[in-house]
Formats: sequence, structure tokens, C-alpha cells
Amino acid sequence: MTAAEVFFTLFAAICWLAALSGHALLLKLLLTAGERAKLRLPAAPGTSSTFSSWPLLLPLLLSITTVDLATLLFAIPFTTISRIFADWTFGEVICRFSAFLGIAAVTVDSYAFLALVVVCCQIAQRKRRALQGGGESSITKKKTFLIIGGIWLFALITALPAIFYQKVHSKK
Repeated sequence: MTAAEVFFTLFAAICWLAALSGHALLLKLLLTAGERAKLRLPAAPGTSSTFSSWPLLLPLLLSITTVDLATLLFAIPFTTISRIFADWTFGEVICRFSAFLGIAAVTVDSYAFLALVVVCCQIAQRKRRALQGGGESSITKKKTFLIIGGIWLFALITALPAIFYQKVHSKK
């Protein structure tokens, strides 16, 4: 191995370990803090009702963290090792699965972040309405789970062609 390959290998390993530990800690935080978090928005003047944003944000954050962890565990190691050794040594099944997971993960991440922005905008609107004495939010916990289910279904369908068309090409 050349000095550049050693540096790349060490750098990739350090980045992978940092990302894995960071996402694992975030997942632990989200799972344990879900019950205790008190993300309450102020009630409208003269009323006693409050609105909790945590049930809307938690599923989206868990979805993003879960797909990132899956990518870290099942896609990045294989791709990194194949780049280091300049050849794919893991076989056809892992090749197809790694490509499928990579496409699905990018799709889930992209649309989950988009949904997160929409939910945050809804929460901000709810806060404004509450301060002005207005109505309820249109995003509910049930709608949030339906959105997440739709995102995952769309991502898996989008990534499905990788299972059938990704191939390992040998250098001859």
C-alpha cells in the first residue's frame, strides 16, 4: 500500500467510527428522550391548551437516523473496501444489496428532510396561530407516520432496479 492509500484507509475508518458512534448516540437519545421531552409551544393568550411538537418530530428524526445507521453498517464499509483494493470482492448479492441500500438511503434521507421541514413549518404556523388565538395544526401524528411510510415505500420502489441491474464486472 502506498502512503496515500494508508492515509485514505485511516481517514475513512476514523470518519466511519465517528459517524457510527454519533448516530448510535443520537438514536439512543431519541429513543430515551421521546418520553421525557417537553417541547411545548405556548398557549394562546387566555387559554390553557398547549401543543407538543415532539410526537411529530420524533418519527421523522428516528427515520433519518435509522437509514443513516443502515448505510453506515451495510453500504459504506463494502464500498470503501472495494475502493481501497480497487476490486469488488464481496460477490454479486452484496453488490446488488449495497447499491439498493445506497439508493434507498439517499431517497429516504432527502424526502425525510423535506418532510421534516414541512412539519417544522406546520409547527411554526401552529405557534403563530396559538399566539393569535387561531385554529389547530393540520399535521397530526397519524399523518406523520403515513408520510414516513410513503417515503420509505417510494424509496424502496425507486431503488428496486438496482437489485436487478447492478452487476460486478471483472477486470480482464
